[in-house]
Amino acid sequence: SNPFDIVLASTKKYPDGTKIGNLDYSKMSERDLIHYFEQYYQTLLKITEWGNFDVLSQLMLPMRYINMENLPYFSIRFCDDLIEKILKIMAEEDKALEVNTSGLRGKLNAILPPVRYLRLFRELGGKYVTVGSGAHGTDSLGSDLSEGISLVAEAGFSSYCYFDQRKPVLININ
Repeated sequence: SNPFDIVLASTKKYPDGTKIGNLDYSKMSERDLIHYFEQYYQTLLKITEWGNFDVLSQLMLPMRYINMENLPYFSIRFCDDLIEKILKIMAEEDKALEVNTSGLRGKLNAILPPVRYLRLFRELGGKYVTVGSGAHGTDSLGSDLSEGISLVAEAGFSSYCYFDQRKPVLININ
């Protein structure tokens, strides 16, 4: 009912109220990691099914807090079925997926989501991708956007978008 340009959806907490960024994942067993990640993707699935948003952001948020030096074995492929369900609903409902470059400024040193999930989204019919820096201050505002756009192109998209009055506006990738 408000004249927003864009509505983002994400979650920053697990269902038990624990903040995703407050856990020390390096001290967890593989079983605990699987538990938390499955909870995260179940929550994102519920948000996606609810659908009253334009862009799903933070598809890979817990990965930002995992130090791959301490957990070199860890993969989230066990959540691929849930992630595919989320991306399929988003594609069917013409929702946009956020590419977030903030992981380049942390321990992960990567843009999220990885290109394989962007490709999957496109293969499932996803049309809209936004690119953001995940800035929480002016020092990182707009950081690494060109790298994010390059990843979008690598995934096979010919454009990314921003929103105006909750409608996607495409920007061609040259």
